[in-house]
Amino acid sequence: MTPHDLGKLTEAVDATSSALYDDGYTNDAVVGAASDLVATFSAITQPPNGSAAMADTARAMYANDDLEIDANPATSAGDDGTWVAAWVWVPDSN
Repeated sequence: MTPHDLGKLTEAVDATSSALYDDGYTNDAVVGAASDLVATFSAITQPPNGSAAMADTARAMYANDDLEIDANPATSAGDDGTWVAAWVWVPDSN
């Protein structure tokens, strides 16, 4: 989640809170604010377009017994590629 995403989510939570706790709130205001909150959360938690394809490419290039990539990994687009989150096995030292 980026700082921008966190800001959008915070605004949606604040609006929902205001609708619930301000004097004279209406059911419509609460339902609308809660709906906006759900939509905002859904929008920022969905993987970006193309991230599934990048994860598949990363799996094909790097995955092995010591490196795994989740089904829906975190991704971050860069200038000329995409970072894909992975799990790397580190054995215990004996």
